[in-house]
Amino acid sequence: MYNKVNRYLAKCQANLSTEIDELHQNLATVNEAIVNVTKAIEKGVYTDDMFIRLEQLKAEKTTIEQQISNKSEIYKIRFTDDDVTKTLVECRKLLAQPVNPENRVFLDRVISKIAVYREEVVITLNTGLSVNDDFNIEIRATRKEIYDYGRSIKNAG
Repeated sequence: MYNKVNRYLAKCQANLSTEIDELHQNLATVNEAIVNVTKAIEKGVYTDDMFIRLEQLKAEKTTIEQQISNKSEIYKIRFTDDDVTKTLVECRKLLAQPVNPENRVFLDRVISKIAVYREEVVITLNTGLSVNDDFNIEIRATRKEIYDYGRSIKNAG
């Protein structure tokens, strides 16, 4: 399972490269505008609007830098077999206590959508990578596979 997630992440990371490049271009444009406004102010050619514009540009710069940082963090993400095992153990613990209120919170965070069809169920999982819904993962399983998996969890616990 973790190999599939990592392959999917690698594909999404390739798309992110273009987005990050665009953000760097926007940042360069904003930095250039900040320099220009600052030079004008230093030369004594300024109005109150220029100070307001300078503050707007600084805020925009901060926002762009944060977006670059957030998107760049995705390049560091890799899942291991141990990550998946730990998650499954936690899931089993929660699901073993059906009246546990934490179950609802957990499921709301992890599952973004469930679609039930005649022959299969499609569960869309939120990977926690909030940058983009494209990072959500679809798990497709037949009703029999789900039933068999549920029985194996019950028997393993």
